[in-house]
Amino acid sequence: MLSKYLSTGLLALAVSTFIGCGKHAAAPTPSCYSGTVVGFNCQNGLLVEVDDQYPIGAPLRFFYSDSIPQSNIIAAVNQSRTTAKTGQRIYFTYVDDANQQSPAWPCTTLEAWIHYPVPHLVLSNVSVTPCGQPQSQQQ
Repeated sequence: MLSKYLSTGLLALAVSTFIGCGKHAAAPTPSCYSGTVVGFNCQNGLLVEVDDQYPIGAPLRFFYSDSIPQSNIIAAVNQSRTTAKTGQRIYFTYVDDANQQSPAWPCTTLEAWIHYPVPHLVLSNVSVTPCGQPQSQQQ
């Protein structure tokens, strides 16, 4: 009788394990992201519209131009305007560091008060070379 309960318990455990594995499997994290530089703001850093297949950004309404893309925007807090020019494609990896949500440089202009409601990320391995090719590091 004990073996019947034990067998039933083990069977239930095995079935729940297999069912649970499929539901909680995380999507693989890309090793490289890509996007287009759409601007720079002293308080936020380099503004990048990340390609649609990497939904890591947020929509942003730019007040000064309706022609600038407004979806999937991130702010690269460790990248200055010398990293890349507006309109340039970049490839990168990133971390979301809760301790670094603003650039380290001082802001002395009016834009210093504008903190955009988009993810503020720390980029690394920034390159103009597409992912999967030998990297041409910029910073």
